[in-house]
Amino acid sequence: MGAVQKLATTVIVGLVALATLLVVLLANEGNRRDDELDEQEEVAIERAIDTYIANCVACHGPGGEGLTTPGEQGTGRIGLPLGGMTEAGRRAQELNQSQDPTIRKQRYDAIHDVLHYGRGQMPAWGIEGDNRLNDEQIEELILMIQNVDWDEVYNEAIETYGGYPTPQPPPVAAAAATGQRAAAQEDIGSGQAASPSPRPPVTRRPDSRRPRPPPRAPRR
Repeated sequence: MGAVQKLATTVIVGLVALATLLVVLLANEGNRRDDELDEQEEVAIERAIDTYIANCVACHGPGGEGLTTPGEQGTGRIGLPLGGMTEAGRRAQELNQSQDPTIRKQRYDAIHDVLHYGRGQMPAWGIEGDNRLNDEQIEELILMIQNVDWDEVYNEAIETYGGYPTPQPPPVAAAAATGQRAAAQEDIGSGQAASPSPRPPVTRRPDSRRPRPPPRAPRR
């Protein structure tokens, strides 16, 4: 009986240890899935930054500044601000990256419609044509606009262009398609054009993963 009791005790201890391990694994499953989702989003944002640099810098600037940047006039840009260091850019970023679920969903819908259907001089990137982006690219751009650190976008744009990019002629806006959403939809940015105002020089923080590229001209 002694041997049987020892065996039973060993089995019980083993089962308890196994049950404890299962509990720990199940408790960490949610964290593991969250980590995987974060990693997937990070990769998607990286792809979106590449898409932005290739297609959007001419109108919205390397750091999302849009129409104007501090100390500069006549940039040739026509896009509204999305982020960056200007007053209008900060307002736009605060709105686009709001953590309020209702506002965030509203911004998602507005950004999606402007990207897909276009508005004014904004090309309809989701409609068949020379400027077409696929649905995945549009979703990634929305994810980027609602989450990105615009310093990172700025640094990558400077690195890509080998300096502060000179604006090129913006793409021609696509014609309105049948069923296009009403032009009254909110713009991607703050809905207000940036107005230049004197500002002290601002130093951007470098990207944590890359050496800091040459800085932009001093700001006022």
